[in-house]
Amino acid sequence: MDKEEFNIDLYMMKLTKSYHLHQILSKKENVDIEIRGISNGIQSMLYDNYTKFITAADVVSKIKVNFEEMEENMNLLEIKMSCSKHQLNLKT
Repeated sequence: MDKEEFNIDLYMMKLTKSYHLHQILSKKENVDIEIRGISNGIQSMLYDNYTKFITAADVVSKIKVNFEEMEENMNLLEIKMSCSKHQLNLKT
């Protein structure tokens, strides 16, 4: 059933010729259970991937903020070092 070349009409004809009604209903119930399981699995996988995406976006945002703070600190350090160098030059 999960192949592209699956032919529903041929499958139904085979079912109606080869099985009794209660067997067909049983197969339907099994297919319904399988569909629900697959659907739940897909939904769970999508939720997990969405959660990972949101977490990754938060991490990237925090990294950006940290780099901006580090850049500000480096600029302040550069200014302080420049002032210290200038003061040393004045003393000599």
